[in-house]
Amino acid sequence: MNVITILTAMLLVSLIILTACSLTTKVVVDPNDKCSSLTDRAKDNCYVEDLKCSKVKDAQMRDSCVVQIAKTKKDIQVCELIQIEKTKEFCKEQIAEITNDHAICGTLRDQYWSDNCNFQLALNNKQDSFCSLVSDIDQKNSCFKTLALNTSNLDLCEFISGTDREACIYKIATTTHNVEACQFISDSFNRNGCRAKIARETGNSAICELIGNPNVRTICLEDVKAKK
Repeated sequence: MNVITILTAMLLVSLIILTACSLTTKVVVDPNDKCSSLTDRAKDNCYVEDLKCSKVKDAQMRDSCVVQIAKTKKDIQVCELIQIEKTKEFCKEQIAEITNDHAICGTLRDQYWSDNCNFQLALNNKQDSFCSLVSDIDQKNSCFKTLALNTSNLDLCEFISGTDREACIYKIATTTHNVEACQFISDSFNRNGCRAKIARETGNSAICELIGNPNVRTICLEDVKAKK
């Protein structure tokens, strides 16, 4: 038997041994780790549920896991362990809400999370000054409007731009039956509607007399009379 034949035979034997070993090798399972027998995303999900973030392979899932730990501990320093910047900012915003610490809002560099931070803490603390710090105009309007309606504060309606301002006045005026507030509505149709609604709900016909449109005034008086 020549050298080449011997080497070929030895190679075949080695391959057979390696194949046999691979067929009999099993995944090592840690009895103290219920997630170790799982694979890929299922394993990551398992570690996330147990808040064993350091064992999570997927970076995004690992960062989300750290957020949960930070919220559980109410510790903003834990957020610093997060790799993805937007997720780190989200984590800090959540801590601001949980701890009711408005100072954190001023440290956020991401405008989206900074606006959300100021918005939420404005509503939570009934602080209209926090609404002024919201940069997004739609969210700022929503902040002032929500706070105005929650507190029945007509003054806050003045900080709202566009048609939402008058909608804010109308809502508060009719809810609180403040007929004097109706005069601040520039649209005559809505102004008359504001007075008519209060007159009907209070049964006060004198309020109908404040309505400039004669047709609306007549209907208002009839509605009040019918209610009595």
